[in-house]
Amino acid sequence: MQRLAWTGSSGNAVLLQMIGLGIVAFGLAQPVAAVPAIASTGAVIATVAGVLTGHTSVHPQRALLALLLAAHLLLVAFWFGALVPLILCTRRELHEHAVSVLRGFSSVAAPLVPCIGVAGLVMALILIPNGAAWYSSYGALIVSKAAVFVLLLLLAAWNRWRGVPAIERTIARSGSGAAGSALRRSMGIEYLLIGVVLSATAVLTTFNSP
Repeated sequence: MQRLAWTGSSGNAVLLQMIGLGIVAFGLAQPVAAVPAIASTGAVIATVAGVLTGHTSVHPQRALLALLLAAHLLLVAFWFGALVPLILCTRRELHEHAVSVLRGFSSVAAPLVPCIGVAGLVMALILIPNGAAWYSSYGALIVSKAAVFVLLLLLAAWNRWRGVPAIERTIARSGSGAAGSALRRSMGIEYLLIGVVLSATAVLTTFNSP
């Protein structure tokens, strides 16, 4: 059983994840200037390991699905992984510096995050080619994920267009960043909702299939 597990697609994916995490650990042990490039390389390897297993790996359109899934996973990891550091930044850094970091993140995330939904939708349309399948358990979970994703986009839009400007206005008036607490709550909700989506995905891929 062990040999079957390690020599199959799931074993290959786990092995690649272990290699990626090993590179991350190696990168974190290097001088500060070298950390981002090495650790990011390891993170990318560990993240895209998911393309080696699951429903997409045995589909006739595997090549296209692998590209879509890799993009989907990388963008989710970027978004999910950024939230806690951003919350800590707004809590610990000078508010002017925090706003600068938030603006920089938003400028990158704004065009990329919607691509998560686009990639997920295209994969769903390929994996569920007929209308009846959308009424199955798999289809229901896909629709639920899409609904939560829309809510996440609304929160992200509020953060960018209302939350960050509110901090800037508060700083301009009083030199403090009291408005940052509302932004932290919003990002905390984002974090929890992404956790819900990831949990739904675990159920989706473990107990159901297209």
